[in-house]
Amino acid sequence: MCAKNMSYKSDLNVFVGAKTGILKGVKLCENVAIEKNLNGLNLNPREDEISAIGWGDSEEKEILLGLANQVVKVYDSEHLAFTSSLNTKCGEGTIRGVSRCNKSIVTAVESGEVSLWSDGESAKLEETIKTGPCLERMRHSSYDREIIAVGGKESDLSLWNLEAKEKCVFRAKNVPHNHLQLRVPIWVSDMAFLPGSQKVVTCSRYGHLRLYDPKAQRRPVLNMEIPEQALTTISACNKENHIVVGSGTGLMMLVDLRGKGLQMHHYKGFVGGIRDIACHPTDPYILSVSLDRFLRLHNLNTKALLHKVYLKSKLNCVLMRSDFSLKEVKIEKSYENDEVEELLIPNDPQDEKEAAKEMDLIFNEMDSAATRKSSKSKSIKSIDSKCLSKRKLEKTQFPPLKKKKKQKEVI
Repeated sequence: MCAKNMSYKSDLNVFVGAKTGILKGVKLCENVAIEKNLNGLNLNPREDEISAIGWGDSEEKEILLGLANQVVKVYDSEHLAFTSSLNTKCGEGTIRGVSRCNKSIVTAVESGEVSLWSDGESAKLEETIKTGPCLERMRHSSYDREIIAVGGKESDLSLWNLEAKEKCVFRAKNVPHNHLQLRVPIWVSDMAFLPGSQKVVTCSRYGHLRLYDPKAQRRPVLNMEIPEQALTTISACNKENHIVVGSGTGLMMLVDLRGKGLQMHHYKGFVGGIRDIACHPTDPYILSVSLDRFLRLHNLNTKALLHKVYLKSKLNCVLMRSDFSLKEVKIEKSYENDEVEELLIPNDPQDEKEAAKEMDLIFNEMDSAATRKSSKSKSIKSIDSKCLSKRKLEKTQFPPLKKKKKQKEVI
């Protein structure tokens, strides 16, 4: 594959949006972490805060940034530059979700308006859907790009079809009253679509974790409660029927959604509240950002902390490439028609085996040299010991003669 098609993917594999409005690009390898600011530092945190982030195309070249002042910026990761800035003023509050549906840009704001905008030099409003007040998060479906999910404070989960005439296709129903016959409050903070299905998982600021199946019923098919935790973000992982959830107290855990639900792994190392989580679709990697200004990479299975990068700003959201990997790549050059092209080729397992064989030969030679030196030193030591023993024998067999004192002659 040509370098022009792969260079933008091999350069930066993680993108992070900060509370100060800075977009940071990070390159994570096995032993190296490189971070880079992708926009200027003269920003107003109240207006330029990055509150939402998402991919603008399937090739993962464009990155959509939703700002607090309802401006959507488009960043080109191939040319490392901002290509457009669209004013998407509609409703009130900050942008809580941004994505692309066909050729339109979709935005959702706190007041509950979900809007479709034409992508061009000047954004034109195509359609507006009123979903409900106090919206906290909008997520796009992974199996159907026409379906979005929204939820918020006293606004339960609802699914909307952006292309159909009847926009609302599912609206969740609250669970029954508790044992004191009191209504259970609702505050949906985030949601995630399970891969390969229409099921949706939501987390709540009140510690509720609920699994919905739109084909089965309106009420959740699974209702878990994590006491004394304000759950803030959720993400589906590479394990089937498992999700990773984070809280405002710095707790991140793996949850099994089968049966009645089970809390499994707890991932340590957090100090501030977790704002966003991104899991790899096929590999056991978990990326997370928190208010303690660190970007962390955990292993899903071993719970090991693989990377911890200090990014100097309070972080809101994170975006991971679908081909994210910690393995480094080799760069080779091909000379054709007096032109130089850099080809990025992943490590070949045969080359790794040959390199391992060469290293084994080097260490074997080192071992043989060490044995020679040790044998020489042993022979020298044996010679020295023989000489010392001979000297000892001489001393014992032939003791030194004592000198007699001369007596003075008396006259």
